[in-house]
Amino acid sequence: MSNKGRGAVQPASFAARTHRLDIDGLRGLAVTGVVAYHFGLGVPGGYGGVDVFFVISGFLIAGIIKSELEAGTFSLATFYVRRIRRILPALTVCLLVTAIAATLFLFPYDFKKYGQSLQAAALSISNFYFMRMKGYFDSDATEKPLLHTWSLGVEEQFYIVFPLMLMLLFRYARKSILPVLWIVAIASFAYSCHGVAKDADKAFFSTAGRAWELGIGALLAFGALPKFRGRGILEAEAAVGALLIAFCFLAYTDETRFPGLAALPLCLGAALIIHSGSTPQMTAVASILSSRPAVGLGLISYSVYLWHWPLLVFGLYRWPSIFSGDGSHVALWLLGLASIAIGTLSWAFVEQPFRRMSKLPRATVFVSGGLAMALTVAIAGVVIRRPTWLQHWPAPIATMQFGH
Repeated sequence: MSNKGRGAVQPASFAARTHRLDIDGLRGLAVTGVVAYHFGLGVPGGYGGVDVFFVISGFLIAGIIKSELEAGTFSLATFYVRRIRRILPALTVCLLVTAIAATLFLFPYDFKKYGQSLQAAALSISNFYFMRMKGYFDSDATEKPLLHTWSLGVEEQFYIVFPLMLMLLFRYARKSILPVLWIVAIASFAYSCHGVAKDADKAFFSTAGRAWELGIGALLAFGALPKFRGRGILEAEAAVGALLIAFCFLAYTDETRFPGLAALPLCLGAALIIHSGSTPQMTAVASILSSRPAVGLGLISYSVYLWHWPLLVFGLYRWPSIFSGDGSHVALWLLGLASIAIGTLSWAFVEQPFRRMSKLPRATVFVSGGLAMALTVAIAGVVIRRPTWLQHWPAPIATMQFGH
C-alpha cells in the first residue's frame, strides 16, 4: 500500500499506480474503524475496516502489476523488494518491542503462547496459527498481543501467489485474466459464505476465505467495472459506498456472522468509493477523504494498526482495574491517542527512511529482510522452548504452564 508525501490536494487520478489522496483517506477511515472498535469507542462493526484495507490492497497491487506488465518492466524481485521495504521494517520493530513488553508483563503460559505467535508472525503465517486458537471475537483475544497480524499474513500470502498468477496469465492467456479473477473471487466468496456456517474461525482467518476481498480490488484495477462519466452518477456511487461502510461500522456487532455475506457491503462500499474516484471529477466523498486530516491518518495507518492492538492488550493485561473501572472510557481514549502518536513516530522514523532507500541493491534488501526475519524467529524460539530464561516470576507463578 502506497504512502507517499502529503502535498496539496489534487484531483483523483485515472491510474491505480498514480498516488490518490482519496485512497489515503479511505485507508484512514478504515484504521479509524478498527481502532475505535477495539477500544470500544462506539463503532461496534469497526472490525470491518480490515475488509476495506483488503480491497484497497488488491486494487493498488493489481494496478501496479498491470501497468508494469503492460510496459514490459515488471520484475518479481523488484516487486518483493518494494513489499519488504514497505512492510518489514515497521513490523520488525513492532515485533521486537512487543517481545520485550511480553517478557515484562505476560505470565509464563501466555508468554509461551506469545512466543509461538511471534514465530508465526515472523513467518507470515499468523492467520493459520490463530485459526487454531479461539475466535477473533472471544474474550481470550485480549491476551494475544499479535492477534492483529493475521491480516498481514493474509496479505503477504496474497503477495506471493497473485503476482505469479498474473505473470503466467499475461504471458500465456492474456484474454483470460478477467475471467480467472472473477472465478477466483466468486469461488473464494462461496467458500467464505459456506465457512461462516461450518467453521467460522477458518472462514475468518484463512486466505482462501479472504481472497475475494482482495480480488474485488484487483477486478477494479483490471477494468471489470466500466467508468462512469456523469457527475450525478459519480456522486451517487461515492455516496452509496460511504453509506454502506458507515452502516456496517455502526450496525454490525460481535454477533454478526462474519465475514461471508456480511463482508460484502463493506467491500462493495470500498470498491464504489475507489471506482468513483478514478476520474478527474472529484466527488464530495473524495473531497472529504482527500482532506489533510484524513490523508494524514491514512499515511500513518499501517503503523497505527501495528501498534494499537499490543498497546491495548498489555494495558488490559497489566492494569485491568484502570481499563474496567469508572475511568475506563477516558483510559481507552488516551490509549487510542497513544496509538496514533506512536504510529506517527513509526511512520516518520521507521517506515519513511526505509522507503527512501530506493538505491539499495536488491540483494541487500533481501539479505536484510531475511536477517530481520531470522532474528525474530530465533527470539521466538527462545521464548517457546525456555521462557523462564527471560522471566523471573515467583516459583508458584513460574510453574504455571497450563493456564491461570
